Amino acid sequence: MSHFTIWHHMVKHQIPAALILEDDFDLQPDFATKLGEYLEEARGYDWNLMYVGRSPTEADWTRLSAHVVEPGYTLWTVGYILRLEGAKALLDAQVERAFLPLDDFFSVAAGRGMDCFYNDKVLEWKPHVPVLLRPFALTPPLVMPCAEIARFRAARFTSMRRSR
Repeated sequence: MSHFTIWHHMVKHQIPAALILEDDFDLQPDFATKLGEYLEEARGYDWNLMYVGRSPTEADWTRLSAHVVEPGYTLWTVGYILRLEGAKALLDAQVERAFLPLDDFFSVAAGRGMDCFYNDKVLEWKPHVPVLLRPFALTPPLVMPCAEIARFRAARFTSMRRSR
């Protein structure tokens, strides 16, 4: 399922929150236990997107607890929790019409990167991307891209190019 399809499913079935993972994810040790503990640290805070795995490109804005931060510009959608309100906001904003990578969309839709330090296209995208996300991030990340899958894909791509 695509991210967009999952958001539609959440809204249609009124699913309060969903852990959304890319197809190349790798859970870090003690994932389930740590996820429960870290989410408990986030209880009471107002967020609609929680990065469970990420690649920060600018400093975090605020540390809220030992394992929860308010992130700066962030890449990767390898693993995140989206609340129903966030799914509705993304669908209402017609994200599928935006011609930018989803991880960049998330950061711009959270009001990040306006100094263009990491991404010089932010100010060009900003008029088309409403601020609708209130992201938090778990740190250290509990989900990372699977290196073995990335190496496999790269090797497969290289072999396909050689066979042409």
